[in-house]
Amino acid sequence: MKKLTILAALLLITGGLAAAEEDEETQTGLIGPDSVLYPAQTAVDNVLNTPEENIEKRATEAAQMLEEENSEAAERALSQVETQAEQLDQDNNEALQNAQETISNAPTNEEAAEGMSRATESISNAQERAPPAQPEANQQEEQEQSMELPDLPDVEVPEQSPF
Repeated sequence: MKKLTILAALLLITGGLAAAEEDEETQTGLIGPDSVLYPAQTAVDNVLNTPEENIEKRATEAAQMLEEENSEAAERALSQVETQAEQLDQDNNEALQNAQETISNAPTNEEAAEGMSRATESISNAQERAPPAQPEANQQEEQEQSMELPDLPDVEVPEQSPF
């Protein structure tokens, strides 16, 4: 019985993924922020997709929930936008701008205003955050040189007979 339940849940999740991939811009899939299975959907997305893909998808979901005047579900999606923005930096500027634009163009209501503000602030912080520093070429050269063996003096080895 447990296997059947797990199989049914997986089918719902993968069905939601397939539906979401068909037309991400106009629908949230079978499992959106208004579903009790949304935490499972976001967990699966976090494994299967990049943060850039996820932030845009979550922003689209939030906008759709705001259009449907479902503030509670919009808050869930906006919370996920914040979470994804924390994983991004300046190098992900296009995805951040797309998410920012999607949220900015969504209809606003007083109930979701705070969540929209937090998500927008998280996106702005990510856009300002510098990418992790890469080791400079000089540091790499120093590391390589420190790994080289020093020159050893020549030593003569006397010949010995094998007997």
